Amino acid sequence: KALRALWQRRFGKPPIDEREKARQVRFLQARGFALSAIFKLIRQAAETANG
Repeated sequence: KALRALWQRRFGKPPIDEREKARQVRFLQARGFALSAIFKLIRQAAETANG
């Protein structure tokens, strides 16, 4: 998945606060990814990181 690969390369970990989350979302949106897909990815990454 291109979205996950790019996110992993650029950030590698879920956002620690809302400011960081907004930064990640803006970065991925600027590269043409759908907002719903971005939120899904970040949510899944956070769930995985938190167990």
